[in-house]
Amino acid sequence: MSVYLSLEPRDTVVARDSRPFGGGSGRKMRSLPFLYPQLPAGVLRTLLGKMSGWTFDDPQVRALLAVSCHGPVLEREMGKESELWFPRPLDLVMNEGGERFRLRPGRVSGVAAGPAGLAETPILEGAKEEFKPARVPAFLPGSCVAEWLSGKTPALPKEALDKKPLAAEERVHVSLNAETGAAEDSLLFVSSGLRFGAEFAMSLRVGSIEPWLA
Repeated sequence: MSVYLSLEPRDTVVARDSRPFGGGSGRKMRSLPFLYPQLPAGVLRTLLGKMSGWTFDDPQVRALLAVSCHGPVLEREMGKESELWFPRPLDLVMNEGGERFRLRPGRVSGVAAGPAGLAETPILEGAKEEFKPARVPAFLPGSCVAEWLSGKTPALPKEALDKKPLAAEERVHVSLNAETGAAEDSLLFVSSGLRFGAEFAMSLRVGSIEPWLA
């Protein structure tokens, strides 16, 4: 049996990237553009284990790993209905006029051939030489992504161009000395997190969770 969870962050979400953080290696904690699937899966399994009072020995860990977790994906709430939004296809490119083009590998003459016998470089199908790129939204409605992946060229709705599901938000953290009012040494740093738009949440599909629902 599968259940669907909708998570609505009340505060910024910091999914740290791999850059060092701490004394001597920078004092800015940076977030990924979106959460990797491993993060919510690990959080959910840990929560289930703690709720059960487990000590996370080998059999318990194997039982928790059997709980499947798919996602997260963005979920836009629209009254009683909802719609999933996905990261934009990376081969989708737009110009300043709003036209959409596909990025495809193409042959280049005068360049040494690669392993497949062809020298290839990305080209834009149907684009003119005076092409000027424009910003493509980072996330698109699922219907648009499905059409694009099936070979069609969907018209991007105005809401997809206007809505910003996630925004990077920086915060400065400091610990003050009560006597001097100055910042304590090594306790001043910056964090960059993801602020979810009012209409957006994260959706997860969780399977094999029956034992914890009894």
